[in-house]
Amino acid sequence: MQSIGERLEEARKRKGISIREAAEATKIRGDYLHKFEGNQYDIRLPEIYVRGFLRSYANYLKLPAEKIISDYNALGLNESKRSLSR
Repeated sequence: MQSIGERLEEARKRKGISIREAAEATKIRGDYLHKFEGNQYDIRLPEIYVRGFLRSYANYLKLPAEKIISDYNALGLNESKRSLSR
């Protein structure tokens, strides 16, 4: 099964879109998009922004956003952040 990042990168490349073009179209920083495609989600923003950016990027690439978010949530990264803040 492909990772979230692999799906995002593959969809972007299939459409012939650069990270820069995607960043301009989505208004999401290019370094964040690059990290997402590398399966790196610690962008030092509140969790709601990470999920929102992932959803927006998936929608822009015409991928099933809810599946991307579901797979992201299954990684359990947000639970570790919550336990650290307690």
